[in-house]
Amino acid sequence: MSKYLFYLFISYLSLSSAWAQEIYTLRGIITNPEGLALAGATVSLASGQQSTSDSKGLFTLTSSQKQISLSISFVGYQAYQQQLNLPLKDTLQITLQADSYQLEAVTVATGYQQVPKERATGAFENLNTELINRGVSTDILSRLEALTPALQFDKRDFNINANSNTNRLSIRGVNTINADASPLIILDNFPYEGDINSINPNDVASISILKDAAAASIWGARAGNGVIVITTKKGNYQKPFQVNFNSNINITAKPRLLDFPQLSSSSYIAIERDLFSRGFYQSQENNLRRPALSPVVELLIAARDGRISTASAEEQINDLSTIDVREEYLREVYRPAVNSQYALQMSGGTSKNHYTFSLGYDENLQSLKSNQQNRLTLKTSQFWKPIKNIEISADILYSNRQQEQAPSFAGIGYNQLRLGARQLYPYAVLRNADGSAAAVDKDYRSFIT
Repeated sequence: MSKYLFYLFISYLSLSSAWAQEIYTLRGIITNPEGLALAGATVSLASGQQSTSDSKGLFTLTSSQKQISLSISFVGYQAYQQQLNLPLKDTLQITLQADSYQLEAVTVATGYQQVPKERATGAFENLNTELINRGVSTDILSRLEALTPALQFDKRDFNINANSNTNRLSIRGVNTINADASPLIILDNFPYEGDINSINPNDVASISILKDAAAASIWGARAGNGVIVITTKKGNYQKPFQVNFNSNINITAKPRLLDFPQLSSSSYIAIERDLFSRGFYQSQENNLRRPALSPVVELLIAARDGRISTASAEEQINDLSTIDVREEYLREVYRPAVNSQYALQMSGGTSKNHYTFSLGYDENLQSLKSNQQNRLTLKTSQFWKPIKNIEISADILYSNRQQEQAPSFAGIGYNQLRLGARQLYPYAVLRNADGSAAAVDKDYRSFIT
């Protein structure tokens, strides 16, 4: 009998404990940073209870524990977690922050307005700052190359020895023969007729490329070759003062000229001897225009005519047979190319004004000695909002670009210097023993017989 009374007493205590356990109710509202309610957010407790927010962002959960761990998740927003002590006097206010890893809305700049991607008509490409900054070149064209198939670069006039910006840029291919085929450049909503390489890439915020005829409805017939809309960096209202500085240096080694296959100087001279013995050069020797001949042929002619001894001619020819013009070029003409870039930007803003000031300096020492260029850019942008719905802006863009190109050997690359219509002989000397520049016959003979 006592055993049954014991079990009855234990059951009574358990029921009493359950009846005495208090249930807490948690109520809250979920919004985004703009204060808009988020419907459908998942709300859960560590104990496993779950709920979802309604159309007004409200949710309700119950718990028998005083200390709880609250978790909230919603697509496009950062996960939210908080430790709470129940009960709460007021409804819990929760603001979810946007997830920075979510895709940002893409806007297309037409030069007149910023249009969301889904509302934009026609064919276009949009390049943001991240894509533009993948390259480290000092000109905007080099950074655009290979970023989009919309742009085509014609490099038939470009090689490693021609240090010039002669790249022909086109959109949708060639569409005219005699007229200007270059695309229209729009810089900060205005047509830009200057050199596009005068624009500092560090000042560019985004680039939109308008590829089809829809651009003509905005910019007229001039847009027939396509439009490149460049938007530069601007400040923002209610932003504290910020200073950004970046620099980069790109070093490129000398060209590997010795990798180019070339007939050795001794073999070349042996062929010239054989041709001379067969009378191959007599027509050029007797030509009244006096076309240029190689030093070995001139020495053979001088020895034949008795102007110098045969021994002296042979000694000079043997000296020439040890010379490799490629080594001469590497020593006298080429150097490692060094491209350096420095950019300083300051920006800030108040409720009525925002500003941006940027200063850039670039220096490019090209592979060919004495060929170099530098650029100084200055850009300032001011925006004022004196009254509601009215904004006044003022921009100043200054660019000073200087380029030097040597007229001597230092400015002529390998295989660019020719002997008349023929390739330069492989034993050419570019500098004399006394350090002075050597004379190389190019079109006419310097030895007058």
